[in-house]
Amino acid sequence: MELTCIACTEGTASDGNPCSVCGGDGIITLTDNEFRNYLDQWVLHGRVWNEILTALGDIFNKCNDIKEKVDEIKAVVDEL
Repeated sequence: MELTCIACTEGTASDGNPCSVCGGDGIITLTDNEFRNYLDQWVLHGRVWNEILTALGDIFNKCNDIKEKVDEIKAVVDEL
């Protein structure tokens, strides 16, 4: 990911590569918009994972409900 150079604020650098404008040491920072976009991506990922984990929890609960019903049916069958 290319980020804005701290030294000149005009060039970009990536993964420790020098700035494309000033040739600085590659120390980089995010602009406000880049930072917001970065956070938005992580928030979106968090929401997606939350939905996935919630769905898995629902599936697990349904499996437990089914297991309980199967155990009840087994108990009735054993009594017969």
